[in-house]
Formats: sequence, structure tokens, C-alpha cells
Amino acid sequence: MPDLLGIIPHLLGFHPDESLVVVVAEHGHVAVTARADLSQASPPGNVEGILARLWARFPAACGWFVAYSHDVEGAWEVLRRCCQALPAESVGAAVVVDGALWWQEPGARPSRLKPPESPDAVRAAFPGRAARMARAELAVSIHGPSGQSLKAAVAAVAKAEGGLVGVRDTGALMRALLARDPSTLGDAECAQLIALADDPQARDQAIIAPDDESADRLVALWSRVLRVCPPGHRAQPLALLGSAAWVAGEGALVTLCLEELERGDARVPLERVLAYLVDQVVPPSTWPQIREQLVDACAQEAA
Repeated sequence: MPDLLGIIPHLLGFHPDESLVVVVAEHGHVAVTARADLSQASPPGNVEGILARLWARFPAACGWFVAYSHDVEGAWEVLRRCCQALPAESVGAAVVVDGALWWQEPGARPSRLKPPESPDAVRAAFPGRAARMARAELAVSIHGPSGQSLKAAVAAVAKAEGGLVGVRDTGALMRALLARDPSTLGDAECAQLIALADDPQARDQAIIAPDDESADRLVALWSRVLRVCPPGHRAQPLALLGSAAWVAGEGALVTLCLEELERGDARVPLERVLAYLVDQVVPPSTWPQIREQLVDACAQEAA
């Protein structure tokens, strides 16, 4: 259990707080790591609905349930309902984490949480899956510009939109920019990507771009773009970041993208697709088949 607690922040991408985390394992491998606010899981029927969707997708899976909360008694109540909602053979363990302590049974003597000493956590951090301190820090990573930076961003996007007039193959331009190292992108290139995201031909290329090798890089690229993306232009880049994050297994980032999209004025088709993938707990392992179909559809449309 200490190793599982150590690796959860790396699976999520941040250290959870006031959260229910469900680690679903199938055939000895983690199939999905799901997180919900405890405030959302607590009302009658809510956590049962979450688990029903998860086990409809992974009927032979075993689940490990971790409630992160300073309200230890309330956390145990949610975990009790988790365990009652599933057959006994589908429940691995239920644990409450309160700051630096964790309990495996109500009323038991707590153990001290020491994530940095977990070998699995160290291995998870080594290839770059380091955990941020909190979900708020993850949200800051895609905040847009403000003040003078906002004025410059608006002007840059307007210039980029003007530069696309007369460009016949916007898809090729999008592919070239998506192949770049995100750290080498200047504000002008980011503005081009923002403008291209509103072009259907270019956007199709961005949707099919992520794969196992490129997804992490594209997450970094669209995050970089969103940091200089002004209001009124954020919907498509947010949806494209969310799709790359889903392929990369960055579920928390997908949720943040959906939350910002829901708060915005614009609605884009990719938002509905992402919401469906999250609601139905569709694993990223299905992406190669979906991507192949999308690539064929794009090729037929271009022919």
C-alpha cells in the first residue's frame, strides 16, 4: 500500500486533496486512475454511479480506493459505500489519507505517509511524470495572458489570422508546427497555432496528431499555446490540449480543460467527444483504433 500511495500523485499529475481516487487494475496492470471531488462523490447515489460506469468498462477489474480528506470519518463513509457497491472480489483495499498520515481501517493506528521513499514513485518521476504540488498548480499551467501581455496576444492572433488568408494547405502548416519542440515556439508561432485551430482542415490534422510517442510533447505544446491565448480563441486549443492529454493518460488535465470549456461561451464538437470519453471511462488504449479511423476519414475527405 505505501507504494500505491506513492505513485498515485504521479498517475494523476498532482497531489490530490479532498478527493476520492479509484485505481482500477485489470490482469495485474493499472487500467485507469479515476479521481472525483469528495463533495461530488458524497451525495447519495453519486459514488455508486461512478463505480457503475468504471466496472461496466472493466468488469473483471479490482479496485483500490483512497479518500484524501481532513474529515476522516466522512472519508470512511464514502469508502464504505465504495466497498458495498462492488462484489468483495472486486475490492483490493480502502485507505484514508489525512495530510501526512494514512489509515487502512477505521480506528486503526495510522501510518506516516512517505511518498518520496516509495520506489515506484521514484521510477514514475524518472521518465518525467513528476507530480505537481496541487491541482491548482496544474490549472495555472494553462492560464491565459493578462494586462499588456493580453493586448500583445490579441494583436499577435489577429496578425496570424491575416497571414492565413490565401494559404491553401493549412493542414501542412499545422503539421509542421505540431512537429516543433514546444520550448522553441515563440509567441508568433503560438499565435499561428491559435489561428490554425479555428481552420477545419488544420484542426483535423491536430486532432489525429497525438500517438504514444508524441502525446506528451503535444500536451506541452498546447499548454504553451494556451498561456498566450486570449479569451475568445481558447475553445479549440483547450479541446486539442484535452485530446492530447487523454491520449497521454493525463486525466486531471482533461478534466481541467473540460471545466474551462464549460465556463466559456463557445462550444466545439471535440468538447462533447472528450466529455463522453471521460464519462464513459474510455481508456486511452483504445486511441490507436479510433485514430486509424479518423486518419482514413481525413484522407477520404481530402481526396
